[in-house]
Amino acid sequence: MSFQKCNTCGLCKAICPVYNITKNETKSPRSKLVLIKENLLSEQFHECLMCDSCKHECPSEIDIPKEVKKVRTVLVNTFQESDEGKVIMKNLRDKGNIYGI
Repeated sequence: MSFQKCNTCGLCKAICPVYNITKNETKSPRSKLVLIKENLLSEQFHECLMCDSCKHECPSEIDIPKEVKKVRTVLVNTFQESDEGKVIMKNLRDKGNIYGI
């Protein structure tokens, strides 16, 4: 439960490539940690690139990608996977790569 240590400082947000492109707070790592605390799991957890930038920037030393991965696992196991994720997994199973080639 390392996500409980988050003090919502926003340093992770400043380094997040998804947030920097979208400028949408709900796509920031900070927002994802708040959602985890509130147990509000949604498809937006699939919008993380898992680049680890936020992990290295976090002063509370929270492994944010690890927490996001846990949520993704719950979402997939409860059939709440994103449409894009379903396509990628189908391509991996059928063709052995994410592109379906």
